[in-house]
Amino acid sequence: MLWSGQRAEEGAPIVVVIERDGQIVAMSENELYMIDAEDEDGPDFMLPGRYGHINNMGVRQDLRGQGFGRLLVQATFDAFAHMHLDGYILWFNPANPLSSPFWPRMGFQPLWRTYQRHYPERSEG
Repeated sequence: MLWSGQRAEEGAPIVVVIERDGQIVAMSENELYMIDAEDEDGPDFMLPGRYGHINNMGVRQDLRGQGFGRLLVQATFDAFAHMHLDGYILWFNPANPLSSPFWPRMGFQPLWRTYQRHYPERSEG
């Protein structure tokens, strides 16, 4: 797969779309995420290897709940099939009522949690 002359190993995105009656109804934008054992800046929560990073995914709102999400995930897996991956990784907002039940049904398990704390706006002066 090429994107602007680049391969996935060179940072090109892997875009998967599902069309119905000539219109795009679902898409995923993905990338190859490589973690080298010698990379000191690599994440400590993942083993070295080659991972499919599902970066963005969406199904047209009026078609949700009809299996397009599952079809899109399978098509995304198929797009990565020749790359000999060690696994997949993705991030989503747990407060999203659609994502929280969807990804475990697709075989994904929690890896780690991130928390944040906001400070009230501080007035200058």
